[in-house]
Amino acid sequence: MTKSEYQELVEFLGPKFDRIARRFDAVDRRFDVVEERLTRVEERLTRVEVLGEDDRGRTRILAEAVSSLTQKIDSLDQKVDSLDRKVDSLRDEIVHEFWVVRTEMAKGFERLDSRVTRLEGFEA
Repeated sequence: MTKSEYQELVEFLGPKFDRIARRFDAVDRRFDVVEERLTRVEERLTRVEVLGEDDRGRTRILAEAVSSLTQKIDSLDQKVDSLDRKVDSLRDEIVHEFWVVRTEMAKGFERLDSRVTRLEGFEA
């Protein structure tokens, strides 16, 4: 290749290489923008992951608290049931004692009435 052919080739290819270089520069700028956006997306994703972990931790704590409260409620239910049975038993005892006392009082009144009737018979 002669010097003049080489010069023609450089003059021909030079603008094309310049245009290609400008396009590469534009592509580089676009990659920079994409890289910045990806960095922001990664940062947001990291924040979401941290918040998700925090929420999972809070959910676990809440679930443990609900479980504990459920156990306490079950225990209270058992105690209330036990108290209900005791109250029912005491009520039954009181009713029984009431009828025993009433019966004894009725017998006592009958004996007293009989005695008063006899005493009234002596007066007449």
